[in-house]
Amino acid sequence: MAGDVEYNPVKSTSQLITSIKIGCLNCRSAMNKMAVLHDMIHDQQLDMILLSETWFTTKAPSSMLLDIAPSGFSALHVVRPTGAGKPSRGGRLAAVFRQSIPVHVHPLADKIQPSTFEFQLLRVGAVTPPFTVANIYRPHSMGSVASFVDELADIITSLTADCADNIVLCGDLNCPGIDDSSVDVEMAEGFECLGNQQLITEPTLCVPGVSNLFDVLATSNAALVAIFGAKNANL
Repeated sequence: MAGDVEYNPVKSTSQLITSIKIGCLNCRSAMNKMAVLHDMIHDQQLDMILLSETWFTTKAPSSMLLDIAPSGFSALHVVRPTGAGKPSRGGRLAAVFRQSIPVHVHPLADKIQPSTFEFQLLRVGAVTPPFTVANIYRPHSMGSVASFVDELADIITSLTADCADNIVLCGDLNCPGIDDSSVDVEMAEGFECLGNQQLITEPTLCVPGVSNLFDVLATSNAALVAIFGAKNANL
């Protein structure tokens, strides 16, 4: 899934940036798919890709965390803690982005610790004011759709009150609707109440006999997003 996020042009170190192309993918273990991810970034000409289910833990060597980024790119991770009572596999998030685009951990990230989903909060500083990216993964095991929607609404409301950024929210929310072009009714109502428009209206998971819309791209300012849609990642 990818979209071109456009904004007023600003000077970079070498060129005038007018848009960035952002992808979103549940990779179900990045370690064994790094070459595929590198090819995807190149083939789709992505400036930034937001990953869920990287499966990286606090035990992952730093060299492995760096290797997820191809030449000319950097990465920021939210890794899974290990130990008693912690999940043995799955989950966690990463952002891989072109080094010419200033992406940083959001100043409010440490203050937000959700219990019903995994969360990575970033600020893309290529504009003034910059825009905020919320990368989300909701495992079924972390709670019901209703509890997730309530907690997400509280966090986005608080975030909106604390900073003036436009917000782009994406990730695998695991909240499919009654057909393959919609999300769960509670999720859709949550987006509407927040003033966020959910832009993806086609299935993002297609296997024989089953098609569902799991991955979303929602924003508080739809004018930011010029082109969007779902593509087969061939993983």
